[in-house]
Amino acid sequence: MELNEKLLSLRKKNKLTQAQVSETLDVSRQAISNWETGAVLPSTDNLLALSRLYQVPVDHLLNGDTDPMSVPVTEKEVDKKEEAPPEPAKPTTYSKLDMLRKHSVIILLYLFTLFLVVLISVLVTLFLTREKEPDVLDVSDLNVEYVDPATVEDGSFW
Repeated sequence: MELNEKLLSLRKKNKLTQAQVSETLDVSRQAISNWETGAVLPSTDNLLALSRLYQVPVDHLLNGDTDPMSVPVTEKEVDKKEEAPPEPAKPTTYSKLDMLRKHSVIILLYLFTLFLVVLISVLVTLFLTREKEPDVLDVSDLNVEYVDPATVEDGSFW
């Protein structure tokens, strides 16, 4: 018998609905349905919670056609079952709000990265394309000799 068939059989044997099991384990009813049809396997935490709920060893759920009544149960295991009620398993799905928050953080990181890339591009462009100031010379600093055109004979200055 496969795991999905065992889960369905144990649920019906305990006269529980999928909704009741889902409430006890704190998972969706669709998760129970997926486990019982074999579409999805339950997580380890959920397998432990199922074994507590149905009062069978996890080994019975995972391994062949062993009869849970043929497996010897020690007194310690009986005491544990009586003392501690089954703990709800951690949900394996995220709520829409959690998903929205996660997506919002990803979008904000993407926008921040995009902003940094644009900023760096603009700064690099400004740095590379800036015009250098032309060297300004003061006319008084120039050592120029004045040539009187009247002293030049053939029109040349030398």
